[in-house]
Amino acid sequence: MTFEEFAAARLPALLRFAAVLTGERGLAEDVVQEVLLRVHQKWRKIGALDSPEHYVRRMIINGDHAQRPTAQLRPDSRGQRRPVRGHREFHARFEYRGGRSGPRPF
Repeated sequence: MTFEEFAAARLPALLRFAAVLTGERGLAEDVVQEVLLRVHQKWRKIGALDSPEHYVRRMIINGDHAQRPTAQLRPDSRGQRRPVRGHREFHARFEYRGGRSGPRPF
């Protein structure tokens, strides 16, 4: 399978996965785009794996992409600027468990 075939087939699922982790569609698109750029550079190695999608999902979970600020200010519904969680915060809330991820128990 080529990188282009992989990306075309798995992009919607990767975007949904990242959106669940980030809670924000725009941030999820940015994360997936950055990860796919890195995957493209390493495709010879990643494409040879039994399950490249699991590796790519792990890259998304690990935040294995360009550094982002940990907090951003965005206006809320009342126009007040509030901090928005960056990828480090959502990453800290999730752990990888054999192909499934989810919030850590309290």
